[in-house]
Amino acid sequence: MEEHQKRILTYCEEDVNTRVWLGRQMLPELDIEQALWRGKYCKANAHFEHNGVPVDAEPFRAIESESSKLKLSIAHKVEETHQYGVYAIEGKETTQKKPTPVFKMAKFRELLDSKGIAVGSRGAMWQAGSPRHRPAVRGSTAVSLESSRNSRPARKSSAGAPTVAPS
Repeated sequence: MEEHQKRILTYCEEDVNTRVWLGRQMLPELDIEQALWRGKYCKANAHFEHNGVPVDAEPFRAIESESSKLKLSIAHKVEETHQYGVYAIEGKETTQKKPTPVFKMAKFRELLDSKGIAVGSRGAMWQAGSPRHRPAVRGSTAVSLESSRNSRPARKSSAGAPTVAPS
């Protein structure tokens, strides 16, 4: 066996040994029923990530064709109902750039501050008492809903049903 192969096998063995050790440490605290449900979820999720999600193509295309209007309506309703101040409408119906809701990250940070939710220096957000691993907020100070849109093509699944391709 070559030296390179030995190093790879040693690395893999160390990885396996570490996981065995970690498993033994976690076992007393492990909720087996929850772990089994999580495994079932992961299996189903992997299937949909690989194959796409079956959708009724006609309503999907109708929603897709009206998505700009829907986003604008949702942004208006959010602001009307909650007065969060996080959406700005840019563009005008009479100009080439049509009205588009733009999510303002700076306004979102202000909203979080007003609700007592801390924002870290690198954009990581957490609420007091949350787990140690905090989700990071990525993006610039203004994130356009239109630019963040997942424009994934519809395709046929193996069963012949239209699907939305996974990203």
